[in-house]
Amino acid sequence: ENHRTALNQLDEVQSSAALMADPNVRSQMVEHLMRIGDAAFEAQKFAVATDAYEKIFSIYYEEQKDIDVDGGRTLQLAIKGCIRCHKKLALEEERKDEYLKAIHHRNRIYQLLHTNKRTIPACQQLIMIAFLHG
Repeated sequence: ENHRTALNQLDEVQSSAALMADPNVRSQMVEHLMRIGDAAFEAQKFAVATDAYEKIFSIYYEEQKDIDVDGGRTLQLAIKGCIRCHKKLALEEERKDEYLKAIHHRNRIYQLLHTNKRTIPACQQLIMIAFLHG
C-alpha cells in the first residue's frame, strides 16, 4: 500500500552493485519498479510514480545495462509513464505559480520526448518552457 516505502526498499537493493550485476535481478527490479509506478499513478501519487519510472529509465540508460527482455516494451511504457507524471506535476506547479519547478518538469518531458524521437511534442514542451519563462 505504501508506494514510497516499497520504492525505498528497492532503492536499497539497487544500491548493491553486486546484486545489480546479475541480469535476472535487474529484470526483476524493472518489473517491480513498473508495478510500483503504475500503482502509484493509479493512486495519484505522481511524485512516487515519477521516481519509479525514472529509476527504470536509469537502469536501462544511465547504468548501460542490457536487460532488454521484451523488445524495449517496458522501457517505452516507463518513458510514457514518466512523461505523464511529469506533465501532472508540471500542471500542479503551474497552478501554484511555482514556475521554476514547472519548467524543471517540462524540461524533463522535453528530454524524454527527444530521446524517444518525438520531435513535435518535444518542441511543444520547449514552447511551454519559453512561455513559463515569460
